[in-house]
Amino acid sequence: TQVGLERSAAFFNHLPYMIDELQLLKDSHGRNKFDIVYLLSEGRGRTRGNKLGGIDQTPTWANCIITTGETPITTDSSGAGAINRVISIECSPERPIITDGNKLVSLLYQNYGFAGKEFVDKLYEPGDLNITLAQDTYDEFFKELSEGESTEKQAMAAAAVLTGDTLATKWIFQDGQALTAKDISKFLATKDEVNVGERGYHFICDWVAQNANKMREQTSDDRGEIYGIIEDNVAYIIASVFDNACRNGGFDPRPLRSWMRKKGLLMLQGDTNRSTVTKKIGEMNSVRCVAVILQSDDKVSSDEDLPF
Repeated sequence: TQVGLERSAAFFNHLPYMIDELQLLKDSHGRNKFDIVYLLSEGRGRTRGNKLGGIDQTPTWANCIITTGETPITTDSSGAGAINRVISIECSPERPIITDGNKLVSLLYQNYGFAGKEFVDKLYEPGDLNITLAQDTYDEFFKELSEGESTEKQAMAAAAVLTGDTLATKWIFQDGQALTAKDISKFLATKDEVNVGERGYHFICDWVAQNANKMREQTSDDRGEIYGIIEDNVAYIIASVFDNACRNGGFDPRPLRSWMRKKGLLMLQGDTNRSTVTKKIGEMNSVRCVAVILQSDDKVSSDEDLPF
């Protein structure tokens, strides 16, 4: 539950917190009942009252959260903030991370609990030289990662991981196998992947292609639903249908319309700021529609996120 996650994260506090997302509460569609990413990345629980009329202590934490990856905690319709806060690492069968699971488990059962203490003792040695080393190492990794296609938040998270691994390799493992920026950069989300507006636009284009038979001139024999009409590479989608399609896909229609209008992906009428136009659909002469310009090159230039 949400309370259980908050209290567990607060208990571990600065230690890594590993979660099996299959244990999270699901809704009827199999989706998490609450957004685990925003909940845990906040670093602070909700303020709650108690039966005595007072307020319970608000839990806080500042740790790294690791999930098993059995089910995704972000989807194509997740907000930019959620995708920005997650580094998803795919483990392929062709390149297994663990080749002998039984041996590894046996080794961990016999050896645990001391490396972390040695790491912290080394980090806080008198003179603060190692604290300075950690900060300088982080700055170098962040600068290198920021020069690529990843977002600033992704670069910050990756730089922290690389810094910890570099120092652990130097002080604990001493095997010379520390991760590099090149190793982790391929797992970071790019600016285009994070942008909700672009993902929403491509979702609508796919939706139009999927429902093309409901967006054409109707004949006397047609008795099905009408979603709009496609003319000259423009999809005129009935406004209420557009909004429902967006919500079913996990996107908020209002900011998505605003983003597409700014990017010139909507046909507008006159100088109005409205994101809809009137169009003859079927036997109706004046239907409020969202006129989406369909692009054939599968590429939309974008440097900004949704307005809110």
